[in-house]
Amino acid sequence: DQKRVRELFASFIEADSSQIATMPSTAFAISLAARNIQRTLLKKKGRVLILQDQMCSAIYPWQEICEESNGNIELDVVPHPQTEGGWTEAILKRLDNDVLVACLPPLHWSDGALVDLEIISSVCIKHDIALIVDATQGEFIKYVGRYFYLSVLELTEV
Repeated sequence: DQKRVRELFASFIEADSSQIATMPSTAFAISLAARNIQRTLLKKKGRVLILQDQMCSAIYPWQEICEESNGNIELDVVPHPQTEGGWTEAILKRLDNDVLVACLPPLHWSDGALVDLEIISSVCIKHDIALIVDATQGEFIKYVGRYFYLSVLELTEV
């Protein structure tokens, strides 16, 4: 049951079960996060940062919010990096005070290139940017600062 899953996972990462949420899918979780964050963005102008060719579940909710903002919020798509610094460097160059939200994966599904969420999260905190981690492709749990990101936990009823 859901309660037991939350308790087991909480004990695994040394957290309280009340801090654990389960969702039916990553797409639903990102949509829910986007809609909740949208409430804080209603009167703001700025950008939502995503990666080129990111999984569609991490793009569609933000596209919709940008369309509904009447031009106040724009989607900022980081193109595939052409330098040795990779995705992390390309993302860091775009993070500034105009970014309201960054929805990023721990690695890009198309090439497996890692995104250093520890560095990126510190910049997001500095600029008061909401960081949503789409860890669908991660298949691991990674500790970043004081946050844990879980990729996908599939529960199958037997």
